[in-house]
Amino acid sequence: MDLADYKVISLDTNIFSYYLANDPRYFKTIHYIFTLVETGKLKLVTSVITMLEIMSAPHIEGDRILHERYSKVFINYPNLLLVDVNADIAVTAASLRRKYQLRTPDAILLATAIVSKADIFITNDLRLKKVKEIKIITLDDIKK
Repeated sequence: MDLADYKVISLDTNIFSYYLANDPRYFKTIHYIFTLVETGKLKLVTSVITMLEIMSAPHIEGDRILHERYSKVFINYPNLLLVDVNADIAVTAASLRRKYQLRTPDAILLATAIVSKADIFITNDLRLKKVKEIKIITLDDIKK
């Protein structure tokens, strides 16, 4: 799958985690994704829930430098739209949660992508591939 075929993507929290940790397993693919976003070839949409999940990671507690670095990814990153949870997202998330027995954060992230009209949702959580309301791919599906 070539990401150049899309205009707007949404990422699961796990993708941001890999990015911020410079995870060697996925470095090339994630670097490719974020380069496309930085250069404006892709728009990236994510929920404030992703920021909450990343910023509450135990390893950044008390580490001012990491806290600032992580905050900047969500606040100042080019071509990234950070979306608040609103009524449309809540209703869509509730429907997804009921239909697919999703955890609330996963349902909110997917609902954010759907309501924001993202073309695809990228995750490495294979359980989310059962959702049919948006195209879901994993990092292994991406051609670099």
